Amino acid sequence: MKGRYIVAVLVLVLAAGGFLLWKAKPTAPAAAPAVVKEPAPVVETPAPSAAVKDESPAAQEVAEPVALKETEAARVRREYGVNLDKNRKIELLELLSRITEGEEDALAVLRLALDDPDPEIRKQAFLVLAANGLLWKGDIEGILAKGVADADVAVSEAAFNLLETIGAGRFPGVIEMGLTDGRPEIKEAILRIINVSDTSIPMPIYEAAARSPDSGVRYTVIGIVRGQQHPRGVPLIIDMMNDTTAEVRVEAEHSMYFLFDKPFESAIAAKMYWEANKDLYTEDLILKEEAEKMEKHDPTAPGALPDPIIPKEDPGAPL
Repeated sequence: MKGRYIVAVLVLVLAAGGFLLWKAKPTAPAAAPAVVKEPAPVVETPAPSAAVKDESPAAQEVAEPVALKETEAARVRREYGVNLDKNRKIELLELLSRITEGEEDALAVLRLALDDPDPEIRKQAFLVLAANGLLWKGDIEGILAKGVADADVAVSEAAFNLLETIGAGRFPGVIEMGLTDGRPEIKEAILRIINVSDTSIPMPIYEAAARSPDSGVRYTVIGIVRGQQHPRGVPLIIDMMNDTTAEVRVEAEHSMYFLFDKPFESAIAAKMYWEANKDLYTEDLILKEEAEKMEKHDPTAPGALPDPIIPKEDPGAPL
């Protein structure tokens, strides 16, 4: 009986302890009510039109770089080389005669061609230059000088032909260098180039030709200068009156008579006359007084006196 009582007491004690422990356990705070956010309004931005292109400087700066197109001359320069066969070199050189841009690349190729051991390739370089005036803007004086001095006559003649086409007045140094060449073909080419009726060829060229050891060159130069009929050539003709060759002296004397319509006994007399009277002549070696008379009688000349008006006879007028 006593044992049952003890067991009952223990059960009550354990039950009471469990209740107290349960009451002492902390409880989690109640969750706060959820806040429902309203969705933000959607603002639609219109897409840029594909047809409108931004041409502003800022847009151009950030634009991706575009690869430059290789010019025809640059392509030829890249391909041209000493290991190519002759026909291919000529084909590439002929392409340069038709280019419209890239002259520096083209001239670089032509300089390579002038070092080619084959004279036909060297000649082709000058044919290309003659065919394309775009290349004349570059520095070609060295190319011309090299061609004039070429050992092959055909190459030298091609260089002189180009010089004549461009205008020898631009390259007096090349002409003077050619005057020292002893080959007859070169001499003929020089005389052909400087045989002009105007003053586009600098006078030092003719003075250099007048010092040529070839009397035929000196004789021809007198005729060329006389034909220009310009005051700048008179001193040269007077000097040639003292030439060592009789034919040259006679040609100079005849030229002075032609220009001034009077004979001169010697070079000294001719020089004295010219120094005393050169200011009386026009650039056409005409006396200014005579030129004024001609102008007055020329109805087309500026300031000329009009021709007198002569009335035509009227056959129906009364007597």
